[in-house]
Amino acid sequence: MTEVSLVEPVPESAHELLLALAGHVDDDLLAWARELVAVGEDGQALDAVTAAVIADRVALPGGVRSALVSAARWSRAELDADRTLPPAVEAAAAHRFEAGEPTRIDAVVDALPTERLAGCRIRLAWRLTPAGSAPGPLPHPVLLVEPSATAVPELLTHVVRTALDRAGFTASVEVLPPGYATPGYHRVALAVARELASPPVSAGLAEAGSEAAGIVRAGGRRRAEDRERAADR
Repeated sequence: MTEVSLVEPVPESAHELLLALAGHVDDDLLAWARELVAVGEDGQALDAVTAAVIADRVALPGGVRSALVSAARWSRAELDADRTLPPAVEAAAAHRFEAGEPTRIDAVVDALPTERLAGCRIRLAWRLTPAGSAPGPLPHPVLLVEPSATAVPELLTHVVRTALDRAGFTASVEVLPPGYATPGYHRVALAVARELASPPVSAGLAEAGSEAAGIVRAGGRRRAEDRERAADR
């Protein structure tokens, strides 16, 4: 069992912002927001999480708070996030995780489509502490996916989450993009997580994945630039 204070990097996309909010808001809300981001509805997702953070008076680290304020301005949320959010804190409350024993989720992950998970590293940790104002049962399973360089994190989150739902298994799906500084919440989970799968990647899949990733990332960059321009107004 490991316990470390959360230290968050500054998010630069909707996907990264939702990663930074893991452990701060309800797991169900976060999962729903990620589904919206996967289909390009960033604005609706950001509106929902901004309203929840304000309503629950969640104190966020400075970089995460600033990113949420900028995102709220970009999405033209009716709430004045900068005025209504609690002041920033240096570090949020710590979460605790453990590796846990093999469960039915192992078989579910083994049955996931290999072509979608090619080159990904998948690990599982169980969170022992509640998250958000309406936490579910504990311990809570957290699936940590480190994708290949060609994967699209938003779409991969949707694919894995959908497969788990169809199997009747509820778990948080945290896809950590390559090159992104891992948030403290996830570093704590990774420190104790148990390895589940690492499917190999073929040359054909890598080429197709790279093309799809380029398209989605270009759209993400445009949305991020829009948020920056909105924040400067």
